[in-house]
Amino acid sequence: MVSVECTHDAARSTIVWPLRSPAGAPGLSVRDPWSGDALADPGPWLHVASRRDGTELTITLIGDIDVANADDLGGQIRGLMAADGVQDVVMDLAQVDFCDGAGLRALLSAQRWALSRALGCRLVRLSPAVTYVWRSSGMAGFAVGIELGTV
Repeated sequence: MVSVECTHDAARSTIVWPLRSPAGAPGLSVRDPWSGDALADPGPWLHVASRRDGTELTITLIGDIDVANADDLGGQIRGLMAADGVQDVVMDLAQVDFCDGAGLRALLSAQRWALSRALGCRLVRLSPAVTYVWRSSGMAGFAVGIELGTV
């Protein structure tokens, strides 16, 4: 069973899943993308932060995306994108430490869901982990709305 802790304010929502991590990354320093405050070592956590700026939704993922959390992540991202007034979605992947094939599938599925509803959707600032699995999958030639190698 997945436990979800959710906090909301007017500009940002944060969703944290206490899930296992393939690599605990001890001593990792992670900062909140908007306040700059240090976040606790995510260890086995996946941290999802979102911010609205008018019709643009920015979703920042921090931690690991793998088979243990990919399905839940996809649902949470779709839920954020379904909010009234969202027209453009930016998924910032610079702080993703690990991503497997299931994680890539969740990200691309969320992007496809957004595009099927006429939302703009870009995956930006791909971390080395996401870039590696993206290129290894053979999908690099199909990069629509994906900004590779920007971290």
